[in-house]
Amino acid sequence: MTKSNCLTGAILEGGSFSDDFADVLTDPIDDRIVEGLKSGYTGALFNACVAVKNCTDSAGIMSLLISVNRNLMQVDEWQVVEETEVDLETSLQLIQMELLESACFFGVEATPMLTRALACSGDALHFAVLNGIQSCRESAFVPMLQQYRDELRQRAINEDSKPELFDAVNKAIAACEASQLV
Repeated sequence: MTKSNCLTGAILEGGSFSDDFADVLTDPIDDRIVEGLKSGYTGALFNACVAVKNCTDSAGIMSLLISVNRNLMQVDEWQVVEETEVDLETSLQLIQMELLESACFFGVEATPMLTRALACSGDALHFAVLNGIQSCRESAFVPMLQQYRDELRQRAINEDSKPELFDAVNKAIAACEASQLV
């Protein structure tokens, strides 16, 4: 059972109900990942977003991720086909978290999307971006991270999350700076 099985099954308008593309988690073939990202089905999108960082040919992937990210924010454009304990809105946010975390592995090309996510989304998506950056250790993200840290106190984010966000951004900066030394 994959995590995608816990999500509400939904299809984006114009999408198609298909398999959940769970095979891309163990055998990340670029064409299958792209098919999953284009499917418009929550299960396939989740698994493809987890696997996309393993693509060997990244040409065109970032524009596809931007499109998927935009679609994930349009809750009204999704038709539920299978209810689970995780509602549609939460399911879409979980997919978006995986997408943002994986997008970090595409480096500077992902900066505009990541900056927007840090500017206007909730703290869960902020943690996804910061975790992704810490994992990929891309030094080009340091200026964006420093600006985020400088503005964090004034952001309209749950006050209880701010200490953990400060910790996460500091860890991400440290990881990125350490990669410059290697």
